[in-house]
Amino acid sequence: MTLRIYQMLVIGSLLLYGIWRLLPYTGWTITEEAFAALQYAGAGAWSFTWHPLFSITEFAIRAAATLGMFLLLTWGRSLFVVWLAAGVVIGPVSGVIVVPAVDNAVGYLSTLIDGVLVVLSFSQPIGRLYRIDGHA
Repeated sequence: MTLRIYQMLVIGSLLLYGIWRLLPYTGWTITEEAFAALQYAGAGAWSFTWHPLFSITEFAIRAAATLGMFLLLTWGRSLFVVWLAAGVVIGPVSGVIVVPAVDNAVGYLSTLIDGVLVVLSFSQPIGRLYRIDGHA
């Protein structure tokens, strides 16, 4: 795998994640039944997980990790792993989430690409290209 393909995968992953986060707000994927079910979204959640500032912060961390990974800085891949781990921990306390099938498909694809990025970031040959202090 070449470095450019890896970097395009990093950028593509962020774009796909952004699309996944914005799909519920487009309205074209939601039927009347899904809209009614969405009224229960967040039921049983810890209140901070549904605050807009939480989502903005989460996306900002993801964008910073993407930049670090694109520039092959070790803090970028470490931040990416922490971001993924935080998602696993916070997921069970985020309450009920109802999404249409298109949103699910995009979310699953995004998750698969994220897993591929973690593996590629820590394995050879991409893993040895990462720089600790920003210098080659």
